[in-house]
Amino acid sequence: NILQTLKLINTKLKDIDYSGYYEVDFIVNADDLPIALIKDIDSIKHYFGNGIGEPRIAIQNLTLYKDQIFLMGKDCDTWKFTSDEGMAFVKFKCKEDDKVLNWFNNDESDSITIELVGTANINNYKGILTPQIIITDYNEV
Repeated sequence: NILQTLKLINTKLKDIDYSGYYEVDFIVNADDLPIALIKDIDSIKHYFGNGIGEPRIAIQNLTLYKDQIFLMGKDCDTWKFTSDEGMAFVKFKCKEDDKVLNWFNNDESDSITIELVGTANINNYKGILTPQIIITDYNEV
């Protein structure tokens, strides 16, 4: 019944917009995100490419605090949040309507909570190794 099932699924789901969805390999609550996972993913980075994509991670309930945000870039359009555990979350080349940038620059509240999708690696800057998530997209929750 595979063909009938596929036909039924295609009919039932034909009007659903999937453009705002991402396929991910892991879904993790921010409080449960192990640095070891980032290290493990980074240790196999030489396998990525030629049809093998980097694993994508969905992280839920990440609370950002203003005193842990750093703006970067010539136009200050990149933000970096560093957690208490030393993990960095980076969103490059943000648009003018970026919610975190607008919150950071204009909102009086000290924190914002987001859910995100991104890729993991270890950043090596001047010999300092930092586990990080490069954010592909995020939503405020």
